[in-house]
Amino acid sequence: MSGKQRVSKERQELEEQSRRALMGLGITNETAIHDVLAETLGVPAHPPQSRPSLTSSPSTAKILPPSATQHVTSEVTLSPPVTPVAGPPLTDLPSSLDTPASPPSEEERVHNLRLDLLDPSPDQPRLHAEPDPELLENIRLFGVRTPIHVRPVANSRYHIVAGERRWRACQILGKSTIPALIRRDNTEMAAAEALIDNLLRKELTGYEEAKGYKRLIEQHRYLKSELAQRLGCDKARITRALQVLDLPEHIIELTLGAGSPLTLTHVQELLPLRSNLIRLQKVARQAIEGGWTARRIREEVTRVPRTNQGAQSVRFDARGTEGPFRLVIRFHPNRSHDIRLIEEALRKAQEHLDNFQRTASS
Repeated sequence: MSGKQRVSKERQELEEQSRRALMGLGITNETAIHDVLAETLGVPAHPPQSRPSLTSSPSTAKILPPSATQHVTSEVTLSPPVTPVAGPPLTDLPSSLDTPASPPSEEERVHNLRLDLLDPSPDQPRLHAEPDPELLENIRLFGVRTPIHVRPVANSRYHIVAGERRWRACQILGKSTIPALIRRDNTEMAAAEALIDNLLRKELTGYEEAKGYKRLIEQHRYLKSELAQRLGCDKARITRALQVLDLPEHIIELTLGAGSPLTLTHVQELLPLRSNLIRLQKVARQAIEGGWTARRIREEVTRVPRTNQGAQSVRFDARGTEGPFRLVIRFHPNRSHDIRLIEEALRKAQEHLDNFQRTASS
C-alpha cells in the first residue's frame, strides 16, 4: 500500500470516528455534521444544492438601514477565525450546532460613533475628566479596547454614560470615532446606574463624590442606607460627605478641587469652623500647605485660641480725673459684637480728651 493510500485510509477512518461521535451526541442533521467535519478536518464543502453552512463566517459585516446609520461609521460583529486541523475524534460538541446562532442584541453591538455627536452626561458628578498621560499613550498605541457606554438623546446625539476620559483622550489624539455600546434602557435608571458605576471606580475627587451622593439621594430617591449597601461603604461616610457640601463653595474648591492633597476625611474635620469663615480659611490653607493629617486638622480646630489672659478685648481705663489714661483695643475682625464695645471705648476716650483740652486752654 502506497503512502498516499495509507493517509487516505487513515483520514477516512478519522472521518467515520468523528461522524459516529457527532451522531452519539444527538446531531443527526447530515448537513450540520458535514459542516462540522468541513471546519475541523478540512472536508470539501457540501454540494451547491445543499443548504448553506449554519456556522458563522470568520467575520460578518451587518448593514443597517440609512435611518439607523446616519451617525454610525461602521458596525461589526467579530468572530475568531477557525483553522481546519486534523485531530482526535470529536467527543464534546454541543447538540445546538444544528441550529443557527442568535444575532447579537442591539446593546451587544459595537458601534463606531463620531466623537462630535457625543456629550458628557449632565447626570455625572465628574468635574475634572482630563485623561492621564498613561491612558493617552495606551490609546495611541492600541486604540480604545473597551467600548464606552452611551445613551441616545434628542437630535441624533448621545450622552456618555461611562467612558468620558476615553472620549476626551480620543479628541486629544485627533481621532474621529470611538467604539461604543448604545444603551436604550430607562433613562432615569441608566443615569443612576452610571453614577453608581463612577462612584465605585473611585476616580472622583472628594467634591465630585459628595455631589454624586447628593444627586443619587435627591434626584434618584436613594436612602442613605440603600446607597451605602450598594456602594459597600459606611453610611456615616455618606452623611459626612453631604455635610461637607454645607461649606462655602470656594472652601470646597480649595480643599477638594484638583491638585489639593486633602480628602473628604480631612475636610470633614473642618466642619466645626463653618461659622468662623476667617479661621476656617486659615486652617484650610495651613492644612494644604503643611500636608496635615486629619488628626492634625482636628487638633487645630479644637484648639482654643489664646486670649488676653481673660481680660476684655476692648476697654478704656481712666484713673481719676487727671489721668493717667489708657486706651486698650483688642478685637477680632470676625467678632461683630466687638464693634459696639469699640465704639463705646472710643467715645469715652474722646470725652476724656475733650476735657483735657478744655483744662489745658483755661
